[in-house]
Amino acid sequence: MKKGFTLIELLVVTTVLGILMAVGVVSYQSSLKKGRDAKRKADLEQIRSALEMYRADNGNYPAVSGNAETSLTSYLVTAPNNYLTSFPKDPQDTSKGYYYYYDGTATVYNLCAYLDSPDASSPCGSSGACGGTPPVNCNFGLSNP
Repeated sequence: MKKGFTLIELLVVTTVLGILMAVGVVSYQSSLKKGRDAKRKADLEQIRSALEMYRADNGNYPAVSGNAETSLTSYLVTAPNNYLTSFPKDPQDTSKGYYYYYDGTATVYNLCAYLDSPDASSPCGSSGACGGTPPVNCNFGLSNP
């Protein structure tokens, strides 16, 4: 009598391993997306907090709009303000960045980002635009409190 595995047994084991690996990869990818989205949301909250400190000191929000890092660095990061030690960057694609839109009233602004997994509950979740001219395509936004 010969000892060993039959071809059918090997195919069954290989198939089961393949299915387990596929489930693991999908779960891992989902975890990565959720982690990046959590970082983006935390970054926007950090920027919002710095904007509120700026407003408390100056009486209004910065009257600029556009890419948040470009438009807000001189107000929030550069001395003498130092509300942020460094400006947060998108965890996956630094060219996307975060966006800041000021409506000119000194009391209203939007902060926006593009999440991997859209959040329909955010101010721009359903419209897909967070303001500006032309509007930036995003799927998550925060407004001033």
